[in-house]
Amino acid sequence: MGVYVKDMKMPEDCRECEMQVYYSFLGRTWCKSANIILADNYKPIPFDGRPTWCPLVEVPEPHGRLIDADKLFRDIEWDDIENAQTVIEAEGE
Repeated sequence: MGVYVKDMKMPEDCRECEMQVYYSFLGRTWCKSANIILADNYKPIPFDGRPTWCPLVEVPEPHGRLIDADKLFRDIEWDDIENAQTVIEAEGE
């Protein structure tokens, strides 16, 4: 499962990410998206930028409808495609 957070911008650094939380009573910075500790023992995050393991995926804006293409291919009736009305005939065949 995944989630799309509307209007959330892709962070360039974990420190500015809305998915990280700092637990002051533990001195721990946690990444909610990756479910890992970013920093511990009251220390700062030990790297700059967004790590390669970051699970966030940028969605360009504006974007069209986002669909589950795999589900569409599983559920589609191929006869419907073969019998669909032709709008423009194929060329070169």
